[in-house]
This record gives sequence, structure tokens and C-alpha cells, in this order.
Amino acid sequence: MGHTPSTFGSQQALQQHLDSPAHTTKNNNAYLGIHRSIVDPVYATAVRLRFEQPTVNDIRRKTGTELDETIVSSLIGAARRLLPIDNTPQGNALRIEQHRIKLADSKRAEDTFCAELDRLGYVFLREAQQEGEAVTPDVRFIKPTNVCGHLCMWLEYKNYFGFRSNPYVAPASKSQYQKYGAQIGPGAVVYKLGFESGHVNIDRVMTFREKEVLQDLKMRSLRR
Repeated sequence: MGHTPSTFGSQQALQQHLDSPAHTTKNNNAYLGIHRSIVDPVYATAVRLRFEQPTVNDIRRKTGTELDETIVSSLIGAARRLLPIDNTPQGNALRIEQHRIKLADSKRAEDTFCAELDRLGYVFLREAQQEGEAVTPDVRFIKPTNVCGHLCMWLEYKNYFGFRSNPYVAPASKSQYQKYGAQIGPGAVVYKLGFESGHVNIDRVMTFREKEVLQDLKMRSLRR
């Protein structure tokens, strides 16, 4: 699939398609994210205890949070990025190994997500197949695709919990999403673990949790 995706005509035609009732769905069980007031105390505690290498149980015990342990673990991982860099040989070796493991985990999760899209019959280009494009999201649909009631031309997959205070990651990610929206058109960020409500807030960029995206696309594939 080495060709450039076809356009969807004029911006007016695209907007008409976006607004069409036939291309929207009502989902009373839609995931809307987790409120900042629930996320912030957990992350703040993880930051405060970061030098003690807290576990998920430590943070849960300190905060009384009912957040899923995978989300708490993601918040702890974000807090650890604020630790001073250990430039000793042992510290460098550990950092390299941790980075390798993180990249491998992220790639595995993204590959699994994309394999499911492919299995369901959706046609798209992966990042590596978009040679020559100015921006290269993880998924660029060949034609605009309805995802959870919103027409999307691209998806960006994130193997973590998205939240506005995420150090170093959140600002860079928002800049990336803005470029996708401006240069490709409407799309969405898909977070494996979910996200903090309203933390992206960019025109033409939706945020979804992986679970709901796959459920929605499976239902649509059955109706085709």
C-alpha cells in the first residue's frame, strides 16, 4: 500500500459528510475520560514519593484512589521521569534497558491494535508506509472512516494514560496532534488506558479509549 490516500473532495463536502446523521451514532455508554480532580491527587502523590520508588499499592494506600492499577502504574511512570538523571555507567545501562523495554511494549500494543483494524477490514497505512508525507500518524485511513460517531482520517495510538500534567510528553504530543489536524483533517488519539477528560482540547482532534474504538469498529464491520 505505497500510494497516497485519496482525498475526500472539498472541505465543504467533508464537513457535510461529518454532519450527516447517517455518519453519527448515539452511545449512552461512551467513555468520556476521568476528571482531573481524580487524576491530580494520585499523580501529585506519585511525584512526591518518586524518590522512594513507590508501588501501585503504595499510591493506592496513600490516596485511597479507585483508579485501575494500570492507570496508577502509568502515573507512577510519568512521575519517575522527574527524577534526576543517573549518569553513572550503571545508571546509563539501566536507562537504556528501560527505554528498550518501553519501546518494545509500545510497539507490541500498537501492532496488536493495528492488526485488529486490519482483521476487521479497515484499509489504512501504517507510519512506515507513509514515506514522503509531511506528517505520519500511526494510522492513516485510505478513506474517511467513522470511529465512535466521528469521521476520522487518521488515528494516533498511545500505550499509556493521557493526562495534561504528563511531564515532557503532553506538550510535545499536543503539538503533534495539531499538525495532524491541520494537515490531514479530522482524526483521533486512541489511548490504551484511557485519558483525563478534556486534556487534549484541539479542534478536529477527538480522544478515545482503545476499548471503545475496537467495540465500535467491530459493530460497524458486522453491519457492512
